[in-house]
Amino acid sequence: MTTEELAEASGAGAQLIGDLERGHSRLPQRRTPAAPGLSQADEAALVAAAGSERVVRQPGPAQLPPDLPVFAGRHRELAEALRLLDERTEGGATVAISAIGGMAGVGKTTLAVHWAHRVAGRFPDGQLYVNLHGFDQSGSVLDPSAALSGFLEALGVQRVPESVEARSALFRSLLAGRRMLVLLDNARDSEQVRPLLPGGPDCLTIVTSRNQLGGLVASEGAHLMSLEVWPGAEAREALVRRLGERRVAAEPEAVAEIIELCGRLPLAVSIVAARAGIAPHLSLADIAAELSSAGERLHALDLGEPQADVRAVFTASYRVLSPEAARLLRLLAIHPGPEISLASAASLLGVPHAKARAASRELCTASLLTEHAAGRYVVHDLIRVFAAELLEQAGESALARQRLTEHYGHSARNAYLLYGRPPIAELEAPGEGITPEAFETIAAAGVWYRRERGTLTAVLRQAAAAGLDRAVALIVLDSRPMSAGSDIAADGLPHSLAALEAAVRTGEVVLIAELERTVGAMRARMGNAAAAESHFMRALELFRSAGDPEGESNTLRSMSKNAQFSGNFGGSIGYLDQAIAVSERAGRPQLLVPVLAEKSHTLYGLDRMAEAVAEAERGLVIAEARGMTYYQIYLLSELSGALVPLHRFGEAVEAGERALHLLGDHTEFLLEFGLVPDLALAHLASGNRERARELHDRWDTYLLGYDEDQITSLIGGPQAVADTLAVMATVRIGLGIQTRGASAMARSLVDAAEPEASDSLLRALVAEIQETAQAQAGGSTAGLPALLLASARSYEHLDVRRRRDKLLTAMETLFLTRHVTRGVSPQELAREALTLEPPAPGAETAADLLLRGCATLIAVGYAEAVPLLRAALEALAHPRVLENGVPEWYALGAVAARIVWDDGALHEWSRRVSSGAGRDGALDRLRAALMTEQAANVPAPGRPSGDGVAWDSLGMAEILAWQGDDQALKAAEHLDRMAEEFAGAAAGLAQSARTVLALGRGRYRDAFEAARRFCEQDVLNLDHHLLPDLIEAGVRCGERERALEALGLLEAKAVVAGTPWALGLLARSQALVGEQAGAEELHLRAVRHLERTRMTADLARAHLVHGEWLRRRKRRNDARLSLRTAYEMFVEMGAEAFAERSRMELIATGERVSGGAAGEPGDLTPQERRIAQLAAGRATNQEIAEELFIRPSTVDYHLKKVFRKLGVTSRRQLKPGEL
Repeated sequence: MTTEELAEASGAGAQLIGDLERGHSRLPQRRTPAAPGLSQADEAALVAAAGSERVVRQPGPAQLPPDLPVFAGRHRELAEALRLLDERTEGGATVAISAIGGMAGVGKTTLAVHWAHRVAGRFPDGQLYVNLHGFDQSGSVLDPSAALSGFLEALGVQRVPESVEARSALFRSLLAGRRMLVLLDNARDSEQVRPLLPGGPDCLTIVTSRNQLGGLVASEGAHLMSLEVWPGAEAREALVRRLGERRVAAEPEAVAEIIELCGRLPLAVSIVAARAGIAPHLSLADIAAELSSAGERLHALDLGEPQADVRAVFTASYRVLSPEAARLLRLLAIHPGPEISLASAASLLGVPHAKARAASRELCTASLLTEHAAGRYVVHDLIRVFAAELLEQAGESALARQRLTEHYGHSARNAYLLYGRPPIAELEAPGEGITPEAFETIAAAGVWYRRERGTLTAVLRQAAAAGLDRAVALIVLDSRPMSAGSDIAADGLPHSLAALEAAVRTGEVVLIAELERTVGAMRARMGNAAAAESHFMRALELFRSAGDPEGESNTLRSMSKNAQFSGNFGGSIGYLDQAIAVSERAGRPQLLVPVLAEKSHTLYGLDRMAEAVAEAERGLVIAEARGMTYYQIYLLSELSGALVPLHRFGEAVEAGERALHLLGDHTEFLLEFGLVPDLALAHLASGNRERARELHDRWDTYLLGYDEDQITSLIGGPQAVADTLAVMATVRIGLGIQTRGASAMARSLVDAAEPEASDSLLRALVAEIQETAQAQAGGSTAGLPALLLASARSYEHLDVRRRRDKLLTAMETLFLTRHVTRGVSPQELAREALTLEPPAPGAETAADLLLRGCATLIAVGYAEAVPLLRAALEALAHPRVLENGVPEWYALGAVAARIVWDDGALHEWSRRVSSGAGRDGALDRLRAALMTEQAANVPAPGRPSGDGVAWDSLGMAEILAWQGDDQALKAAEHLDRMAEEFAGAAAGLAQSARTVLALGRGRYRDAFEAARRFCEQDVLNLDHHLLPDLIEAGVRCGERERALEALGLLEAKAVVAGTPWALGLLARSQALVGEQAGAEELHLRAVRHLERTRMTADLARAHLVHGEWLRRRKRRNDARLSLRTAYEMFVEMGAEAFAERSRMELIATGERVSGGAAGEPGDLTPQERRIAQLAAGRATNQEIAEELFIRPSTVDYHLKKVFRKLGVTSRRQLKPGEL
């Protein structure tokens, strides 16, 4: 009892109790000792002991055992112990109890004694120590009463009470108010320790035990420190402390081997050090050799004394176990895996899981077993050796091995059946008490396999050595679905070969045939097609002789895979068609499912997406009807992947999400590696960026759990890996995620592949991914055309279609990078494209024509390119071009229309692309197409949903320029920076914007310089885009010779194009440069041509320059008509700079035109009126900007003009009804 409890119970004051306990009171009241309910004799003894004449005051006890002079290691644990003590001391109290637990021989006592000596000075009233013999060799456990007697005597008590309760109470009373350290060593359990605990907060109690003293933690608030074996460095440190650095350093390999053979157990390492010290003539290699024999290891770790004998200290722990726990410890010796599951422990014991859990918990409490995860256990190597000796003595080895093999055989079968495949051969019913694993989902089976992979390998070796051949064959066969998603072929091949040998010994034809097929599949995945083929042919012969259509169909499917790996895609499809025929003849629809799944996958690889979808849907119907969950997941994954290139994003999302739902909360790498990127891309294209990001993060995290070898093997080679990484790179780019890590992963994946697989094609593809990723991360796309060209060249003798597609993508990218392209010249890329063999007549697609037309433009000339580009535009007009969604190369269609000045084709193509992109959810294409569609009419289009960053960066500069907004100059500066860092096309947009803004404001020198820079940077024969502006600016700023030169270039191209748009621009330019006599007709001709087009801005400018020419000829009335037409058109378009230029020309003719000081709503431009209406409706500048897709600063600029025109000072004065 504590002092306070004694005081409360007795009615005496706490001070009096304290004085009594310290011997300061000669007359204690009788009721004080009566309070605890002691016997009369104990009361008398307590009263007598409390008298000052009975307690001999003497120096505090110092009972700690000597500290170990060669103490080593435990740096982390000692630092933790000292820190805890320091923290409690700073808070006004010490740590009351610290319990140190761990297995026998782990060094609990050594650490406790060392720690106690380190802190003894903090406890000036002394240190008490007792060995409680909880796990003594003799089995004799020290009674707490005896321990208390020793403590009381050490404290000077001459008459010790009889009962343990009285002794405990007196012990606590004597330590109250004292600062003492108590070390209770080698405790059996919490009950043995509890009576020995001081009552006050000023003492430190250190307890060591092999058992986990959970009771002390729960009821006494003890701090528990569980010791593990030494880290390797600390084990070496211990050897150095005992043997010296020179001897240890002389044999580093032997030292490392000794440490591992000792299991880094401190006692074992210390015994080895002692042996080496006693026999310096023995080399450490000799000692390591002795330890290497499992049968001799414990003998080598015995110095002939109980405390220096590993077997003896383990025996002390084993002796106190219950029969069930002791039997489990013995049986675990037969378990060869790195960890033990609860289910396998139950099967070994032949008991339900609850009883096995109880036995396992007892072993964990005794520190003979460690539960490192829920229901997953590990056993120390030396304990395993000890248990093996016990198992051999008990004669239980053969039966235990049989039970363990049955457990894993039936567990693998339960997992296999989830994949919807019929078993290869029947298993005998499990023996009594065998409790194999059961799984609810395929993912759960995959998790089990990955956890038990090492154990299964060891179990197979054990079973083969024991002659359990049939079990070996079936475990390997039943593990295949999980192995395919987790193991590389090189790792799985030895097991399959061993299983094949075991099957041959059984003589079962089906087992032999199936394992021939399995080994063949392994060799195919490793790239050894010839060896694989020989295995497949033997399997096919055996299956046919056995009349097994399923085996025959499966073998043909494997042969298809082998053909794919060899690049023989035609042969691959042929084998699959044979497999389909075999399955249909057998009248077993379920046999068709895996074949259809494989065919869909193969067709996907051949880019025959519509056929891939059809085969996947056909297989899915059967799989759903038959409850084949695995193949439902697989086929839904294939379906989702094939639908994405067809731009059927909604259907792709539905199929992919169904697959993930069936997969459950767990993951299956083989399925998810390809499914998740395709599904993320579908979500991204549909506008669901949040879900796309979730899937990206899921995939990225999961990928970290596998190394490059595993990924390359599991997915079917580096080409498949690179293709999948390319999809995810696209997703990352769309989400704006830094992708350097992903591209590095792609490169390492290729580097990790077999040397013969790491060819130029794969490296070019990976480099392409990396370059694309770098561009999104703020780098440059300038090198991408060269990388795409390298990829295309790699396909030269493999796949003409893929070569064409790469070149087409490279060409499209070239029109983006333009003059900043590095690594390849436009001419080189164009010449490569022209080496493609043209398709047969009538088979040339729009893509073929676009590629050839653009290449001809660059490498040959404009006149030769126009017919090809016109043919491409005619092909693009066909409705079927967009039936599978907007193609990746859609931008080249708009480029072609501009090159040949076909405004009708430009408008129609942009309209169709915007419609298709909006339907498919391809926001980036929608944005660009709308921009193109609106370019002729100038006002900014309504903002589409989604991110508008690309639009703001690339499209707004020219729109702002037409609107006469000074923000256009800032936008142009931004584009210049983009040109340097990202793409040359941005420079063209910048110069175009500067040219338009300067022409509108009459700053002709600025316009001329901007247009000149555009033409000088032109490397793609596109200069005719700005030649009319260069001519007008040159004429107006005195650069007539350069204007004439530009006119010659324009005339050569416009005549070839021959469209109203081209001829109208040519006539307008000729009128500006030409002689007076013919200028009138040229101006009128320009207007007539451009009136036949959709190019409103060019027509308005034709009216403007005609009016300016007429005014300068003093023909004011005629000039007013043209200038008024131009002014009204510009106002309607929102092209304010040109409208102002027209207005000033009108004023010069004598016509009164309201301008900046006007005060009527009718004087507002359409853009100003719309902004004013929104502002009057209380919309903020940000909201107006989002509505009209302009910047807030542009809104502010327009509002200031509105206020000035209407004579108001704030938006509150705007009246919606008056606007």
